[in-house]
Amino acid sequence: MPDGIVQFKRTKEGLYCYKPSKRYKASLKKGISNLVTTVNENKKGYTQRQYERAVAARALYHNVGAPTMENFKKMIQANMIRNNPITVEDVNIAENIFGPDISVLKGKSTRTKTKVVKEDLIEVPAEIYEKHSDLELCFDTMIVNGMAFLTSIDKTIKFQAAVPVKKKDYDSYYAAIDTILRHYNKAGFRIKTIHCDPEYKGMMDTI
Repeated sequence: MPDGIVQFKRTKEGLYCYKPSKRYKASLKKGISNLVTTVNENKKGYTQRQYERAVAARALYHNVGAPTMENFKKMIQANMIRNNPITVEDVNIAENIFGPDISVLKGKSTRTKTKVVKEDLIEVPAEIYEKHSDLELCFDTMIVNGMAFLTSIDKTIKFQAAVPVKKKDYDSYYAAIDTILRHYNKAGFRIKTIHCDPEYKGMMDTI
């Protein structure tokens, strides 16, 4: 706090609490009384007749189904309510005295329900497996913000992959290319030819 650290001490029940001083209680009570506005305080700026018309305006608002204030004012301006003595000014006074209506807040301040995530998997046509079962793969090392990735793309179905590598050595490259090849094998494809730079020649026999 601005005047020092507030320490919550452990009680014998195992809970942590803070007992405010009388001075703190007085300042807190004063602050709350200044912040909380009541209907009686809001009434002070209006006459008794204006207050009664504001009460009638709020009652009419509930009778028509508690629409939005904008729509409610438009209904009054368009004379859509028969034998209506309430004016837009009465509605504005009611807003100033009573604040937002609770019924509207309850219906419109709740969390909206999120959309259900649906799987939308595309089935690969059988012709692709038959005509392109053997693929040619090209790969190289790509550096992004100091991080190394083994990136690859095949010449037929154009599937791109990028696998991070911790070190630029044969063991890391082999683990990355093994991950890529397993994706192809799982989908029913086989890599027949690999194109790469001479720097990877030392691990080609293992692959």
